[in-house]
Amino acid sequence: MSELRASLYTAADLSDPKAMALMWELLSAPPIGATKFDRVERARRVFGPGDFVEAASVLGRYQQLFVRGGAARFLASFAHDRSGCRVWDFAWRVRDQEAETAEWVTWLSSVCNEFPPLFGDMCTQQEYAAKHAMLDHAGKPSMLEGSIGVGTSQLRLALPGIYWWTVFGHEVAADLGLPQVTDGLNVTVNVLSSGTVTLQLNEPLTPVGMEQRLQLERTLASALGDRYFFDRAKPSDTDYGSLPHLRKRLDELSAALSLRLSPEY
Repeated sequence: MSELRASLYTAADLSDPKAMALMWELLSAPPIGATKFDRVERARRVFGPGDFVEAASVLGRYQQLFVRGGAARFLASFAHDRSGCRVWDFAWRVRDQEAETAEWVTWLSSVCNEFPPLFGDMCTQQEYAAKHAMLDHAGKPSMLEGSIGVGTSQLRLALPGIYWWTVFGHEVAADLGLPQVTDGLNVTVNVLSSGTVTLQLNEPLTPVGMEQRLQLERTLASALGDRYFFDRAKPSDTDYGSLPHLRKRLDELSAALSLRLSPEY
């Protein structure tokens, strides 16, 4: 079994029942087939077609919603924070990467069409740990120690990186000159109907060598604008570049949330 994961940074608010209804349909469909949901990871509430209203309420009240289901041991985490930007994390397992990966990319693309993200990614858990896991006492990456270079606060500083499958919202794509800037690179670029641009490496999801994979992704980041991407190999005091359209959108989300939380609202 291979362990895979994905993240989407989005402005979509699933505490709105109408938005949750759309997500509920996506979670009901293959390859997910959701079975449980709750405010805690060990979800106990049974997932039913009409439960999206309750799920939206749970998310609105607790700022967190977990959904489980399927033979893939799928787990989704939908989180709200005080930045106004939401992070959706997905984890699952596959038996046959070559046969099953395309179906998952298609599903994630459907999510991006319904809820255009600011940024997103998909890769193996191994690749994600190599890029973002804190180091343990032996100097080896371990997600048990925490993560670096990810999260909504990080998005204000720099994009988390390039992955096997990377998603650029139209704000980020405009700032980076996508998709034209990828001409000549060994990647597959797809422009979704939502205007979201996806970039997929033309090599297996699981790399033959992790260092070679990380170097390839650094090369791609350099072609797009190295100063805009987090890399744990860079000095901790690196002055990352600002993406104006993304920064503006994040400021708008933060201001909108502050207004909603205002006692006078």
